[in-house]
Amino acid sequence: MVTDGVKHSMNPFDEIAVEEAVRLREKNVASEIIAVSCGPTQCQETLRTALAMGVDKAIHVDVPAAQYETMQPLHVAKCLAKLAGDLKVDVVILGKQVKLALLTKIQSSMFTCVARTLTNATEYK
Repeated sequence: MVTDGVKHSMNPFDEIAVEEAVRLREKNVASEIIAVSCGPTQCQETLRTALAMGVDKAIHVDVPAAQYETMQPLHVAKCLAKLAGDLKVDVVILGKQVKLALLTKIQSSMFTCVARTLTNATEYK
């Protein structure tokens, strides 16, 4: 598959996760939003989109193109679990694919996956 010159964009499930995180911060339920993207340099475009949507910080985990082509959601999930532990985050809101990998492969109480938009901040407690 040729990906040279192809613009990387955020998938709809990740867009929903970012939008939900921004809503949580607006309701003072969250204090900081960090977006993470694992992949080649082109993934930085996706992080810029997240920053434009209201994310506070962006982390790019550089994955060489050859490794990126064989990368599975479980690989991303393990990377996110390590980052979440290192950064001592309280809640992680994810898109669809990585969420499933986390739920099935990584046993960690720090991950809360939002499957629908919640309208009341008390639902997070």
